[in-house]
Amino acid sequence: MNEIFQSLYHDVFVTPKAWKLRPNVYDTLVSLSHQPTLQIAVLSNNDDRLSTLLQNMGLGDLFQHVVTSYDVGMSKPQGAIFDHVREKFGNPDSNTCIHIGDNYEKDVMGALSAGWYVLFVIVS
Repeated sequence: MNEIFQSLYHDVFVTPKAWKLRPNVYDTLVSLSHQPTLQIAVLSNNDDRLSTLLQNMGLGDLFQHVVTSYDVGMSKPQGAIFDHVREKFGNPDSNTCIHIGDNYEKDVMGALSAGWYVLFVIVS
């Protein structure tokens, strides 16, 4: 059983085999990443495999930073993790930041507590 878990954890869940991008996500991210006035990061309550997964899915180069709760020792909805992301970008005013997320408590409430704008995505 442990071997199965280890294989799934290290070999499958960091590959596109276990994940599917929603329609238009890739094209949208490429378009946004080419806007000279935008800086894009991933902020996730994920673990240290996220950067590898993003690279394996062809998304890693579209983000300036990948910040996970695993790496920084705090998680959404804590406002401090949003502040940590702002620090990565040189501390722009929080009212110039927008967080896009699909979890009301963690994404919406967390971003609002940090003074960010929020785009709430309902995934069905």
